Amino acid sequence: FVPRDEMWAVLERAWAAGASGGRQLVLLGGGAGTGKTRLVTEFARHIHGRGGVVLYGGCSDRLAAPYQPFAEAVEHLVRSLAPGAMPDLVAAHVAELTRLAPAVAATLGSPQVAGGDDPDTVRFRLFGAISALLGSVSARRPVLLVLDDLQWAGRPTVRMLDHLGRD
Repeated sequence: FVPRDEMWAVLERAWAAGASGGRQLVLLGGGAGTGKTRLVTEFARHIHGRGGVVLYGGCSDRLAAPYQPFAEAVEHLVRSLAPGAMPDLVAAHVAELTRLAPAVAATLGSPQVAGGDDPDTVRFRLFGAISALLGSVSARRPVLLVLDDLQWAGRPTVRMLDHLGRD
């Protein structure tokens, strides 16, 4: 790995600001094969080594599931948590998170999935649940959420990212 000092410095500054309580959003752009994924992977390893929580999700050109990278990130979180930690983190949002990430149900013993309200209400509750989950985790340790290959993201994923950026 050959670090790109300028980009690495941008990531470090954003991490420092985020770890101090501010929410940061960094978008890495560039052509295919320029090393964006490798850069963020190395940075994620660096942050993990410093005690940060690293969550990962990616988009795919072959599978365009709604909220795919967020579902993967939540699944990753559930798998990495100590037994018994999940109930404290999800509290009032179990139903919404179960809809997004089945591992939540497996961990918590199949909680009831939220009912079929109108789609806008369901989406609003889901966005709030993800925001609350990330907030709960980051209250304990700083969080780096990596969403890879966003060029393949569908409208639902973009809407959730927009919500998190503003919430």
